[in-house]
Amino acid sequence: MRLRLYDNLVRAQQTAQYLTQHGIAVKMFPLEDAGFARPRFELVLATRRQRARAEEILGEYEQESMVPETDWEEQSVPDLSRLDPNHCAVSCAACGASLPHDLDMTQCPECQAPYDLVERILEVHGPDALLDAFDEEGVDANAIVDAFDWHCERCDASLLSMPRRDRCPSCGNLYDKDEMFRKDFG
Repeated sequence: MRLRLYDNLVRAQQTAQYLTQHGIAVKMFPLEDAGFARPRFELVLATRRQRARAEEILGEYEQESMVPETDWEEQSVPDLSRLDPNHCAVSCAACGASLPHDLDMTQCPECQAPYDLVERILEVHGPDALLDAFDEEGVDANAIVDAFDWHCERCDASLLSMPRRDRCPSCGNLYDKDEMFRKDFG
């Protein structure tokens, strides 16, 4: 079930992480070539049951001021050593010479024209070319499975404090929270 649509990848990721930390299972999907002028990112809930709680948490989240982490500048510098230079090679806009993947260089070695390597990569290859250059804090699937308020597929009873695999205390149906997670989040 669609929860929110964002035109900013970072904002979508931060929101998804915040919801996950508060026990709401969400997944972010990029909406490619959907007729939008800018890329869009959709947050989708695992189940409708959590819609009201997710909206409540989002209300709190959106009222909090977005204070960047103290090391945000370090996190925003891409690690170009993680990129394959053959797939994101760039040349000087002025003379066409090949530019080395070195953030310390600011002038073309051939014509001395100033350049910003990250900007050139973005201009030539688009923002997706830099995705691998940043550390992504992965969301631990086990944390989601443990924190999420799963419900019995037969009788809808809450399985919140129940083991990962067992029988529903209300109807006796066998359940597997890991399987529920895989079914909802692939």
